[in-house]
Amino acid sequence: MIFSKKIIIKALLRGSLIFTLTLFSQLIYAESAKQPTVIKTSDIPEKREYPVNNSINPCVNFYEYACSPVINSFKLREDRSNHIFSFSDASERLLEFKKKYFLNLAQKKPESEMESEVKSYYSACMNQQAKEKEEKEYVKQTKEMLDKITTREEFIDMVAKGITSSSQLGFLVFNAKEPNLDRPAYNDLFFNTELRSLPERDYYKNKELTKELKALMKDFFTIIGDKSPVKKADLVFNFEKELAQKYPTPPIIQEQLFSRTKV
Repeated sequence: MIFSKKIIIKALLRGSLIFTLTLFSQLIYAESAKQPTVIKTSDIPEKREYPVNNSINPCVNFYEYACSPVINSFKLREDRSNHIFSFSDASERLLEFKKKYFLNLAQKKPESEMESEVKSYYSACMNQQAKEKEEKEYVKQTKEMLDKITTREEFIDMVAKGITSSSQLGFLVFNAKEPNLDRPAYNDLFFNTELRSLPERDYYKNKELTKELKALMKDFFTIIGDKSPVKKADLVFNFEKELAQKYPTPPIIQEQLFSRTKV
Protein backbone atom coordinates (compact mmCIF):
# COMPACT_ATOMS: atom_id res chain seq x y z
CA MET A 1 0.00 0.00 0.00
CA ILE A 2 2.90 2.32 0.90
CA PHE A 3 4.56 1.42 -2.42
CA SER A 4 1.38 2.33 -4.33
CA LYS A 5 1.21 5.71 -2.58
CA LYS A 6 4.80 6.49 -3.59
CA ILE A 7 4.03 5.69 -7.22
CA ILE A 8 0.94 7.88 -7.15
CA ILE A 9 2.84 10.78 -5.55
CA LYS A 10 5.66 10.52 -8.14
CA ALA A 11 3.15 10.46 -10.99
CA LEU A 12 1.38 13.53 -9.60
CA LEU A 13 4.67 15.39 -9.18
CA ARG A 14 5.76 14.46 -12.70
CA GLY A 15 2.42 15.61 -14.12
CA SER A 16 2.62 18.88 -12.20
CA LEU A 17 6.15 19.49 -13.51
CA ILE A 18 5.13 18.84 -17.13
CA PHE A 19 2.09 21.09 -16.77
CA THR A 20 4.22 23.88 -15.26
CA LEU A 21 6.87 23.64 -18.01
CA THR A 22 4.23 23.60 -20.75
CA LEU A 23 2.46 26.60 -19.26
CA PHE A 24 5.76 28.46 -18.87
CA SER A 25 6.71 27.67 -22.48
CA GLN A 26 3.37 28.93 -23.79
CA LEU A 27 3.74 32.14 -21.76
CA ILE A 28 7.19 32.74 -23.26
CA TYR A 29 5.94 32.28 -26.84
CA ALA A 30 2.84 34.32 -26.14
CA GLU A 31 5.05 37.16 -24.90
CA SER A 32 7.23 36.99 -28.02
CA ALA A 33 4.19 36.87 -30.30
CA LYS A 34 4.27 40.62 -30.78
CA GLN A 35 5.90 40.65 -34.20
CA PRO A 36 6.53 43.78 -36.27
CA THR A 37 4.49 44.28 -39.46
CA VAL A 38 6.10 42.36 -42.31
CA ILE A 39 6.37 44.02 -45.74
CA LYS A 40 6.08 41.51 -48.58
CA THR A 41 8.54 41.90 -51.45
CA SER A 42 9.53 40.04 -54.60
CA ASP A 43 13.12 41.26 -54.46
CA ILE A 44 15.77 38.56 -54.44
CA PRO A 45 18.49 39.35 -51.87
CA GLU A 46 22.13 38.48 -52.46
CA LYS A 47 21.81 36.10 -49.55
CA ARG A 48 18.46 35.12 -48.11
CA GLU A 49 18.20 34.83 -44.35
CA TYR A 50 15.94 32.28 -42.71
CA PRO A 51 14.97 33.56 -39.24
CA VAL A 52 12.69 31.47 -37.06
CA ASN A 53 9.29 32.57 -35.77
CA ASN A 54 9.64 32.88 -32.00
CA SER A 55 5.90 33.40 -31.63
CA ILE A 56 5.30 29.74 -32.48
CA ASN A 57 6.22 26.82 -30.30
CA PRO A 58 8.40 24.48 -32.38
CA CYS A 59 7.00 21.54 -30.42
CA VAL A 60 3.51 22.46 -31.65
CA ASN A 61 4.21 23.41 -35.28
CA PHE A 62 7.84 23.16 -36.35
CA TYR A 63 7.09 24.02 -40.00
CA GLU A 64 5.51 27.37 -39.11
CA TYR A 65 8.25 27.99 -36.55
CA ALA A 66 11.03 27.50 -39.13
CA CYS A 67 9.43 28.67 -42.39
CA SER A 68 6.69 31.24 -41.77
CA PRO A 69 8.95 34.35 -41.49
CA VAL A 70 10.54 33.94 -44.93
CA ILE A 71 7.27 32.82 -46.55
CA ASN A 72 5.26 35.69 -45.07
CA SER A 73 7.85 38.23 -46.22
CA PHE A 74 7.84 37.00 -49.83
CA LYS A 75 5.49 38.12 -52.62
CA LEU A 76 5.29 35.95 -55.72
CA ARG A 77 5.76 37.87 -58.95
CA GLU A 78 2.72 38.01 -61.24
CA ASP A 79 4.69 36.40 -64.07
CA ARG A 80 5.76 33.45 -61.91
CA SER A 81 3.68 30.41 -60.95
CA ASN A 82 5.85 29.24 -58.05
CA HIS A 83 9.04 29.96 -56.15
CA ILE A 84 11.27 27.48 -54.32
CA PHE A 85 13.72 29.50 -52.25
CA SER A 86 16.58 26.99 -52.41
CA PHE A 87 16.45 26.83 -56.22
CA SER A 88 14.50 29.81 -57.59
CA ASP A 89 16.58 32.41 -55.74
CA ALA A 90 19.72 31.27 -57.57
CA SER A 91 17.83 31.01 -60.87
CA GLU A 92 16.50 34.58 -60.57
CA ARG A 93 19.97 35.92 -59.70
CA LEU A 94 21.41 34.16 -62.74
CA LEU A 95 18.64 35.54 -64.94
CA GLU A 96 19.35 39.11 -63.81
CA PHE A 97 23.06 38.59 -64.47
CA LYS A 98 22.28 37.38 -68.00
CA LYS A 99 20.05 40.39 -68.66
CA LYS A 100 22.76 42.83 -67.58
CA TYR A 101 25.40 40.94 -69.56
CA PHE A 102 23.48 40.94 -72.84
CA LEU A 103 22.30 44.52 -72.32
CA ASN A 104 25.91 45.73 -72.40
CA LEU A 105 27.27 43.11 -74.78
CA ALA A 106 27.11 45.35 -77.86
CA GLN A 107 29.48 47.88 -76.23
CA LYS A 108 31.68 45.25 -74.57
CA LYS A 109 35.03 44.26 -76.04
CA PRO A 110 35.24 40.45 -76.21
CA GLU A 111 37.78 39.00 -73.81
CA SER A 112 37.94 35.58 -75.46
CA GLU A 113 37.19 33.80 -78.71
CA MET A 114 34.07 32.25 -77.19
CA GLU A 115 32.77 35.63 -76.04
CA SER A 116 33.43 37.00 -79.52
CA GLU A 117 31.29 34.22 -81.01
CA VAL A 118 28.54 34.84 -78.46
CA LYS A 119 28.54 38.55 -79.29
CA SER A 120 28.43 37.88 -83.04
CA TYR A 121 25.58 35.38 -82.71
CA TYR A 122 23.58 37.56 -80.32
CA SER A 123 24.01 40.67 -82.49
CA ALA A 124 22.82 38.74 -85.54
CA CYS A 125 19.73 37.52 -83.68
CA MET A 126 18.87 41.02 -82.50
CA ASN A 127 19.06 42.44 -86.02
CA GLN A 128 15.37 42.14 -86.85
CA GLN A 129 15.62 43.25 -90.48
CA ALA A 130 18.49 40.91 -91.26
CA LYS A 131 16.73 38.05 -89.48
CA GLU A 132 13.52 38.64 -91.43
CA LYS A 133 15.44 38.63 -94.70
CA GLU A 134 17.26 35.44 -93.71
CA GLU A 135 14.01 33.66 -92.78
CA LYS A 136 12.32 34.56 -96.06
CA GLU A 137 15.35 33.37 -98.00
CA TYR A 138 15.31 30.08 -96.10
CA VAL A 139 11.60 29.60 -96.86
CA LYS A 140 12.23 30.35 -100.53
CA GLN A 141 15.03 27.79 -100.78
CA THR A 142 12.98 25.20 -98.92
CA LYS A 143 9.97 25.68 -101.21
CA GLU A 144 12.17 25.34 -104.28
CA MET A 145 13.64 22.10 -102.96
CA LEU A 146 10.24 20.64 -102.00
CA ASP A 147 8.75 21.56 -105.37
CA LYS A 148 11.36 19.34 -107.02
CA ILE A 149 10.20 16.28 -105.08
CA THR A 150 7.66 14.46 -107.21
CA THR A 151 8.08 10.80 -106.23
CA ARG A 152 7.86 8.76 -103.04
CA GLU A 153 11.49 7.67 -103.40
CA GLU A 154 12.70 11.28 -103.57
CA PHE A 155 10.69 12.13 -100.47
CA ILE A 156 12.13 9.17 -98.50
CA ASP A 157 15.63 10.14 -99.60
CA MET A 158 15.09 13.69 -98.30
CA VAL A 159 13.88 12.41 -94.93
CA ALA A 160 16.81 9.97 -94.67
CA LYS A 161 19.36 12.70 -95.33
CA GLY A 162 17.71 14.89 -92.73
CA ILE A 163 18.30 12.30 -89.99
CA THR A 164 22.09 12.63 -90.12
CA SER A 165 22.32 16.30 -91.03
CA SER A 166 21.36 19.59 -89.43
CA SER A 167 18.58 20.04 -91.96
CA GLN A 168 15.12 20.65 -90.53
CA LEU A 169 13.63 18.65 -93.39
CA GLY A 170 14.22 15.34 -91.69
CA PHE A 171 11.35 16.18 -89.38
CA LEU A 172 9.41 12.96 -89.90
CA VAL A 173 12.10 10.73 -88.41
CA PHE A 174 14.74 11.89 -85.99
CA ASN A 175 17.62 10.40 -84.07
CA ALA A 176 16.83 11.06 -80.44
CA LYS A 177 19.67 10.48 -78.02
CA GLU A 178 17.75 7.70 -76.29
CA PRO A 179 19.64 4.39 -75.86
CA ASN A 180 17.73 1.28 -76.82
CA LEU A 181 16.49 -0.55 -73.72
CA ASP A 182 17.85 -3.90 -74.92
CA ARG A 183 20.96 -2.61 -76.73
CA PRO A 184 22.19 0.53 -74.92
CA ALA A 185 25.08 0.95 -77.38
CA TYR A 186 22.51 1.89 -80.04
CA ASN A 187 20.20 4.90 -80.10
CA ASP A 188 16.57 4.55 -81.13
CA LEU A 189 15.07 6.30 -84.13
CA PHE A 190 11.75 7.99 -83.41
CA PHE A 191 8.94 8.81 -85.79
CA ASN A 192 8.00 12.41 -85.20
CA THR A 193 4.23 12.52 -84.86
CA GLU A 194 4.23 15.83 -83.02
CA LEU A 195 3.41 17.77 -86.16
CA ARG A 196 0.92 19.89 -84.26
CA SER A 197 0.77 23.53 -83.27
CA LEU A 198 -1.16 22.82 -80.06
CA PRO A 199 -0.06 20.56 -77.17
CA GLU A 200 -2.82 17.95 -77.20
CA ARG A 201 -6.21 16.99 -78.67
CA ASP A 202 -8.43 18.93 -76.24
CA TYR A 203 -6.99 22.25 -77.45
CA TYR A 204 -8.45 21.65 -80.91
CA LYS A 205 -11.95 21.71 -79.38
CA ASN A 206 -11.54 25.33 -78.32
CA LYS A 207 -13.25 27.33 -81.10
CA GLU A 208 -11.76 30.68 -80.13
CA LEU A 209 -8.24 29.25 -79.97
CA THR A 210 -8.49 27.33 -83.25
CA LYS A 211 -9.89 30.41 -84.98
CA GLU A 212 -6.78 32.37 -84.02
CA LEU A 213 -4.55 29.47 -85.04
CA LYS A 214 -6.10 29.27 -88.51
CA ALA A 215 -5.64 33.02 -88.89
CA LEU A 216 -1.94 32.66 -88.07
CA MET A 217 -1.61 29.83 -90.57
CA LYS A 218 -3.27 31.94 -93.24
CA ASP A 219 -0.91 34.84 -92.50
CA PHE A 220 2.07 32.50 -92.78
CA PHE A 221 1.10 31.20 -96.21
CA THR A 222 0.31 34.75 -97.33
CA ILE A 223 3.75 35.99 -96.25
CA ILE A 224 5.62 33.21 -98.06
CA GLY A 225 3.71 33.96 -101.24
CA ASP A 226 1.37 30.98 -101.46
CA LYS A 227 -1.33 31.46 -104.09
CA SER A 228 -4.09 29.88 -101.96
CA PRO A 229 -3.33 30.80 -98.33
CA VAL A 230 -6.84 30.10 -96.99
CA LYS A 231 -7.07 26.70 -98.66
CA LYS A 232 -3.57 25.76 -97.53
CA ALA A 233 -4.27 26.90 -93.96
CA ASP A 234 -7.43 24.76 -93.83
CA LEU A 235 -5.48 21.78 -95.18
CA VAL A 236 -2.78 22.07 -92.51
CA PHE A 237 -5.27 22.68 -89.70
CA ASN A 238 -7.42 19.69 -90.62
CA PHE A 239 -4.32 17.51 -90.81
CA GLU A 240 -3.21 18.65 -87.34
CA LYS A 241 -6.68 18.17 -85.87
CA GLU A 242 -7.02 14.63 -87.21
CA LEU A 243 -3.51 13.74 -86.05
CA ALA A 244 -4.20 15.14 -82.57
CA GLN A 245 -7.21 12.84 -82.14
CA LYS A 246 -5.00 9.79 -82.76
CA TYR A 247 -1.96 11.03 -80.90
CA PRO A 248 -1.55 9.41 -77.45
CA THR A 249 -2.13 11.45 -74.32
CA PRO A 250 0.86 12.53 -72.16
CA PRO A 251 0.44 9.67 -69.61
CA ILE A 252 0.46 7.07 -72.38
CA ILE A 253 3.53 8.65 -73.99
CA GLN A 254 5.36 8.56 -70.68
CA GLU A 255 4.53 4.89 -70.25
CA GLN A 256 5.57 3.94 -73.79
CA LEU A 257 8.91 5.76 -73.66
CA PHE A 258 10.07 3.68 -70.72
CA SER A 259 8.53 0.36 -71.73
CA ARG A 260 9.81 -2.33 -74.05
CA THR A 261 7.75 -2.58 -77.22
CA LYS A 262 7.96 -4.65 -80.38
CA VAL A 263 8.56 -1.52 -82.46
